[in-house]
Amino acid sequence: MRRILVSGGGPAGSATAFWLAKAGFDVTVLEQSTAAPYGQGIDVQNSAVEVVRRMGLLDVIKANTTGETGFALVDDDGNEIGSMSANPAEDGSENAVIGAPTQEIEVKPSSDVLG
Repeated sequence: MRRILVSGGGPAGSATAFWLAKAGFDVTVLEQSTAAPYGQGIDVQNSAVEVVRRMGLLDVIKANTTGETGFALVDDDGNEIGSMSANPAEDGSENAVIGAPTQEIEVKPSSDVLG
């Protein structure tokens, strides 16, 4: 059995560990964070949607999103003066708002989202 150490359990380290394990490596992931929540929420958009689909994790990730659907700007009286929906994750980049602050698939920062 080939053994490998992946330094960092963020998106790149986790994806690397996933694929190395699928290829037969005995993988250990080293992560500095020790207190929940572990890291920051992660937006899954554009080509990343296809990556997590190929990993077989899209449904799991969708079930563990932050639940954010967009945001609204309100005046001092609480009247909405503008709003923006979350970018659609799977409709392709032609429908995405460049630099939009919220995405349809934003994963919660948690150690137990994927297992």
